[in-house]
Amino acid sequence: MMLIFRSHPGKVPGQGLQPLRAPSMSVSMRDELERNLADFATTIDRHVAV
Repeated sequence: MMLIFRSHPGKVPGQGLQPLRAPSMSVSMRDELERNLADFATTIDRHVAV
């Protein structure tokens, strides 16, 4: 599985706050990806066990 993230250049409201929000956003994204991968692994285990 490969995940590709691309940013889009341009002015976005609140862009000046990006450096302040980046650390918490990366932690949130990491946690969400870990939950998704755990759910994916559980699903595969259930189908393989059948």
